[in-house]
Amino acid sequence: DNTPPVFTACPGDMTINLGPGECSAVLDFAIQALDECTPVLGFLPGGPPVEITNNNVFSSASLNNSIVCTANPFSTLQAFNLATIGYPDPVIIESLEFIVWSAINNPSVTVNIYEYSTPIPAPNVNLNYANMTLLGTGTNNVPNFAGGAGNGLSHTVPLDVPIALAGNNIVLELVTPGLAGGFIPGSNSAGFIQGTCYFAGCGGIYPQPVPMATLIGNLHWMAKLHGTIGLANPNASLP
Repeated sequence: DNTPPVFTACPGDMTINLGPGECSAVLDFAIQALDECTPVLGFLPGGPPVEITNNNVFSSASLNNSIVCTANPFSTLQAFNLATIGYPDPVIIESLEFIVWSAINNPSVTVNIYEYSTPIPAPNVNLNYANMTLLGTGTNNVPNFAGGAGNGLSHTVPLDVPIALAGNNIVLELVTPGLAGGFIPGSNSAGFIQGTCYFAGCGGIYPQPVPMATLIGNLHWMAKLHGTIGLANPNASLP
């Protein structure tokens, strides 16, 4: 990064008493500093931009249904393998975009990106949070919006820190306050390239992500990852 570090703890004035005939002395002291440098594994951003979606169709105009759990809060998720949908090489992910059906009172939402440690389950099988390792997260507020079929709001949540992915099995999660918090995510019926859509939470009813098709029909939460193709970092210090 190009931002210089900020020194947060420096010693105060110190007096050194030299011995007879001494003209200089070495003084050791400790300082503390903060820096914005956040290396991303062995790869750097800066390659060509990339957009990754598991949805067959991703657009505000393709919105044709909402995703609602009667108990709140709840999460909606999707799981897929990056290599299977055409991204085997390293990518640096910086944000997640999704389509909103409606929002009131500027609700706060969180996006999480996990690596899934086992193969993606069959479409009728639950995901398991124990198999998920959190790679990145981000939170912001959704602007007030009253949409509907064919008229969704595209909203993007930046990750707190960019993450590097390379052919991983990944899970995308949108943690929402639900109806009680004035937020309804959108979906469409165009399907996924791989996998299925899941509900989790719902006021504690579903502690593990459950395939949505087994509950309320085969809806498809719309999500898109944004970032860049990863460039090899010659100074990488992380594995």
